[in-house]
Amino acid sequence: MQNNWSNYLGELISEKRYLVGAVTAILFFKIFKNWLEKILFFKNVPGPIPLPVLGNLHNVMMKGFVESDYQLIKKYGRIVGYFEGSTPVILTTDFQLIKNVLIKDFNYFINRRVIESLALKPADKFLTNLKDEEWKNARTIVTTAFSSGKIKLMSKHIADCSEALVNLLDNIPDEERKTDMNRFFSGYSLDVISSCCFGISTNSASDPENEMLIHLSRIFQFFTSGNLKVMLAFFFPKFSKFFVENNLIEFFPGTSMNFFKNFIDKIIESRKNKQEKRNDFIQAMLEHEEIKSILENEMKNSENTSEDSKFFKWNKNLKKTLTNEEILAQSMLFMFAGYETTSQTLCFIAYNLAMNPSCQDKLFDEIETILKIIIREKFDYDSVIEMKFMDQVINETLRMYPGAVRFDRVARQDYEFNGIKIKKGTVVTVPVRSIHYDAEIYPDPYEFKPERFDGKGKKNRENVCFLPFGAGPRSCLGMRFAIIEIKLLLSLILSKYRFEKFEKTPVS
Repeated sequence: MQNNWSNYLGELISEKRYLVGAVTAILFFKIFKNWLEKILFFKNVPGPIPLPVLGNLHNVMMKGFVESDYQLIKKYGRIVGYFEGSTPVILTTDFQLIKNVLIKDFNYFINRRVIESLALKPADKFLTNLKDEEWKNARTIVTTAFSSGKIKLMSKHIADCSEALVNLLDNIPDEERKTDMNRFFSGYSLDVISSCCFGISTNSASDPENEMLIHLSRIFQFFTSGNLKVMLAFFFPKFSKFFVENNLIEFFPGTSMNFFKNFIDKIIESRKNKQEKRNDFIQAMLEHEEIKSILENEMKNSENTSEDSKFFKWNKNLKKTLTNEEILAQSMLFMFAGYETTSQTLCFIAYNLAMNPSCQDKLFDEIETILKIIIREKFDYDSVIEMKFMDQVINETLRMYPGAVRFDRVARQDYEFNGIKIKKGTVVTVPVRSIHYDAEIYPDPYEFKPERFDGKGKKNRENVCFLPFGAGPRSCLGMRFAIIEIKLLLSLILSKYRFEKFEKTPVS
């Protein structure tokens, strides 16, 4: 009996070993097959040989996107094929391909790459994460909030926030003038967003303990350099999505996200109930919704002539009312995208001006000239629009310190460019920082030279050589708003003060 059991157990162990061996062999074969497919994937496109499973992610993880992009372009040329895990990526600084992808053949590349773990509610409705028709509908509506007319109306709120910050600077004791401007610019950025998006005053510049500022800081801590969660989200999106959905990991602090959700929900309901009306971002989206509702009601009560029918069909197909959830998502995106990028750009402008006094002098002269000719001696939308050298200063700063070091588009169908086949699902990545520091385009790229963006400088370059806001139909909607926000504050500060370096100022 004992021998029988021993024989049975021996056979069972042998079977298990056989099964494990078979599974291991199958898994190894699959990995090897996928690896061979990756090696053969890019035809006529140079690039590094991918590793099994990781692809070429090890280079990115060790060096970071900026250095990795720079080295790939330097070694393989302006069009490079490589793999981020299992995702095929074409990295390009070829300006014709960039123009085709972003503008000329945009219909082939409508969508951005979406990081699944970062696109859960409410972020799944962010304009940056929406795809195809859903994106087109939302973009159509949100675009109306950033028209020149709307920005001009909102510029009055921006000017008020600018004056509040300068009044705060006026009251700083002389012995405290050597200070980090980041906290002031961060507060200003949030004050502008609060006023122009939500219609409230936060006074964040003078109150660093402001609840909104604290919650925003907690959310942006996620994107700090070297954060392991960032690497998990970008490099292993499916795994990270599983962890998030099963509450095993939290990318964004739930309490902070709920704070903003409840806060914005109340504002939306207040506006819908006609308790308040204001020229701001949320109002613009709600008015679009209201206008469409009126048109639909008019059509129901009309005799429905052929002309009316055509208009109603056109309106129905190309317009779409945003739900509360979608308005909430775009409001949160406006806040998250506009807060950190604007405050950091202001910091870099202040730094560049402090390190280049002659440029600051020239900008001061321009501000003084405008101030002398405007009525009421108060900066507004029309006056700062005329400041051309300030535009050059801002653009050169954005060239040196773009808000995003790269961006991408996903091929929604097979595409061919000069004999290179870009298969459906391939990500086309544009390395913004690599382009902005290309010495062939911008000689002495590490030097601050605003004259690169005068009429002559811009004329000698392709438009897609400067991409701080992207390009084409999917470029940043808030670009003009951000520029006005920066110009109004700089005009007011530099009309009274100068930025100067001191012993703690870093020299890059």
